[in-house]
Amino acid sequence: MIRGCFECRDGFLRLFLNQGTDTEPDFRAEVLIQSNFQPLFVESFRSSPVVGDVTGDRKKDLVVGNTDGRLLLYENMGVDEDPEFHGFVDVTSDGLPIDLPSSRSRPSLCDWNDDGRIDVLIGSSDGTVRRYLNLGVFSDGFESGDTSEWSSSVPGSPST
Repeated sequence: MIRGCFECRDGFLRLFLNQGTDTEPDFRAEVLIQSNFQPLFVESFRSSPVVGDVTGDRKKDLVVGNTDGRLLLYENMGVDEDPEFHGFVDVTSDGLPIDLPSSRSRPSLCDWNDDGRIDVLIGSSDGTVRRYLNLGVFSDGFESGDTSEWSSSVPGSPST
């Protein structure tokens, strides 16, 4: 299990590995996720992380929402057994960073339109859930944070 920490207010992500069994799980042990051999720091605290292969390289990446409403990608440059994260890039839509006006982004990864590509649903503090469809191919990963192949669905607009 991975989570941010509201009460800690330190911006770090925490990993809890099951040290028990499937029938009697034990998630008490906490480890700070690392980036460049330091605890991975998420800007503006109160992070909401999800894990998934969004770059198409078959490694688990981190997609993290923050209190400012931004969506950040921490690409796994290592392997799943020993992940390496070296900073983040802003996830963008239509060439602009995703930055929700109401703040507090809480992402969820799914294949919304059943096209084999990971899409993102983002809940925000105003109660709105926004849908971002992945219209591109991410086998080459993100370049310079440009994910302009994501399209957004804004409340009140026609759905795609």
